[in-house]
Amino acid sequence: MRRLTALMLMLALLLCGCATEPSQTSEPAPSSVISPSAEPSVEPSDEQLPTERAAELAKTLKGNCTINGEKLAGKISITDGEGNLCELDNVASDSTGYKTWYTKQFEYFAPEFAIEPEKFDVSFVEMEGDYDTRTYRPADRSKPGEYRYNIRAEHELEDGFYAVVNYEGTIRVFGDVALALDTDIVRQGDLLPVVASGAFAMSEDIKPSNTSVSGFDYELYLPHTDSTQPMTLRDGDRLYAVAQISVAAEPGDYTMELRRSKDGGDPEVIATAGYHIEAREFDRQDLVTSSSTQSIYTSSNLSSDNEKMRTARSDSNPQPYFKGLFSCPLPDGWVLTTEFGQQRYVAGKFQSRHAARDMAAPLGTDVYATAPGKVTFAGELIVSGNTIVIDHGAGIFSSYSHLSEIGVEEGDFVEQGATIGKVGSTGYSTGPHLHFGLVASGYYVDPLYPQEHDLLAVLNPSEE
Repeated sequence: MRRLTALMLMLALLLCGCATEPSQTSEPAPSSVISPSAEPSVEPSDEQLPTERAAELAKTLKGNCTINGEKLAGKISITDGEGNLCELDNVASDSTGYKTWYTKQFEYFAPEFAIEPEKFDVSFVEMEGDYDTRTYRPADRSKPGEYRYNIRAEHELEDGFYAVVNYEGTIRVFGDVALALDTDIVRQGDLLPVVASGAFAMSEDIKPSNTSVSGFDYELYLPHTDSTQPMTLRDGDRLYAVAQISVAAEPGDYTMELRRSKDGGDPEVIATAGYHIEAREFDRQDLVTSSSTQSIYTSSNLSSDNEKMRTARSDSNPQPYFKGLFSCPLPDGWVLTTEFGQQRYVAGKFQSRHAARDMAAPLGTDVYATAPGKVTFAGELIVSGNTIVIDHGAGIFSSYSHLSEIGVEEGDFVEQGATIGKVGSTGYSTGPHLHFGLVASGYYVDPLYPQEHDLLAVLNPSEE
């Protein structure tokens, strides 16, 4: 009996021991080492960064970084001293967003900060198709091409908070600036279209009407009149202007300059081009007028007319309205009575150099707009009689004087060839005719020139 009891006790102990052994198919015991891909089982801290306070701090950095005076949008992260992170979605972004910039060298792409960061870093990655091929730093200077830029600024804020702001976009780097002329030989009274291509620090959202490009002003200096005229942004990466060759310009060799200035500072010459002005023969015209007609031509009357004409020509649309050749303002059958530039004498005395073309036609003949544009004056002048002035853009204005009727109003936009008035003999006139003039950047030029030369051809030169 005792032996049976002992056997039963041993069996019970064996069964009990088997129950405490781990099964071969059970999960292993938890380890104190967490694999790199595993998420730590840490409960969120009660001291995490308050979103409201982070937003307030982020607003202080809104628009903090500018390039050439334009704000950049940034993605901001703020942490506290314990490293707790608060991501703020666009709270520091401006409407400018992701931008493309154009520049000659990377040093022109210099970020400025309203609140200076403790440190910042600028990097450029060359773009070639969909691939990033090499990272550039500002010290590498310029290499033409398109790059992605990143600006990383680190700020230490008050109350132990820290911020990192990342700005990114694209930058297009050009080579050297070059001036291209429609021709390098011109005559007195001609027009000279000019295009500049190369390095312009400008952003893609600049409106075509702007002549100031990202804070830089570009002007064309013309030594034959010792004057400057603005160049206008064209096609995103070129500047365009129609240079005037004054009828009184001295013949000879000249060198024009493309000048760049910023914030009213001293201009920098960034490109030059040579041109030659040829002399032009102008005939003499002896005019016979009645005493009543001649009494109209006085210095005070001329001064009154000129003031109104200067106002009408004071603001030209920077972009040209015209495309292709200008057209004749009269139907067939007119007679040229006074050529542009003729030296006019009255009673044997020099009166003036004729700054337009006088085109005789029957009273009431339709007068057409020589090119599309906006009417900047339509009214009566003392010497010029009933007159219309049209802005064709790029600093070019046409004028139509001595009309019997005016068919447009100031502010109207007219298409090329539209009827705008009728031939007359009002003002200082000896008979029905159209006094047809053309002004470029404040100087009278030959109105026939754009009827024979396409002023936009320089933008699309034909391949030889």
